[in-house]
Amino acid sequence: MVSLDSFAQTNPALGAATLYWLCDGYSAIEKRTPVGLILPWAVLSLVLLAPDEVRGSLPKTGAAKLGVLMHENPTWRVLAPQAMRGAAPAFWVSLRMGVGLGVLRLQDAKLHTGRAVATPRTDFEKDIRRRSRALGQVIAKERDDVSRALLFGLGIGP
Repeated sequence: MVSLDSFAQTNPALGAATLYWLCDGYSAIEKRTPVGLILPWAVLSLVLLAPDEVRGSLPKTGAAKLGVLMHENPTWRVLAPQAMRGAAPAFWVSLRMGVGLGVLRLQDAKLHTGRAVATPRTDFEKDIRRRSRALGQVIAKERDDVSRALLFGLGIGP
C-alpha cells in the first residue's frame, strides 16, 4: 500500500490542484498587480505541502508570517535546497498536467491560476486546499522575492 505522503508527492493531479490553490492564495494577496508566483516558490511549496508531518506544521490561514514560520521550523531552511532538487521531477509533471488541463498557466515565467479546479471532497483534499491557499498568502505578504529567498535559506539569481 502506498503511503499518503508518497501519494501526495507523486500524484500529478493532486500536485496540479495544490499548485492551483497555492497560486489562488498568492493572488488573493497580490491583487494590486497579477505578478504571478515564481517557480522556485511553487516547487518549495509542494515540498512543504506533500508530507503529512510538514503540512501539519503549516498555517491554516494566511495570517501567519513567513519569518516566524521559518523560525519555528529551522530545519526547513537547511533541507529546502536538497528537497527541492528531489521534488523537481514531480513538480514538472504536475505543472505540465495543470497547464494541459488549463487550471494553471505560465506567463512571463511565473505561475498563475487558470480555470478553477474541482471542489475538494475528502478531508485530506480540503486540508491541502486550506494549507496551500494559506501558504500562498503567507508567501505573497513578503516584500519581494529576495526577502523570500533569504527566509527560505535559498539564493536566487537574476
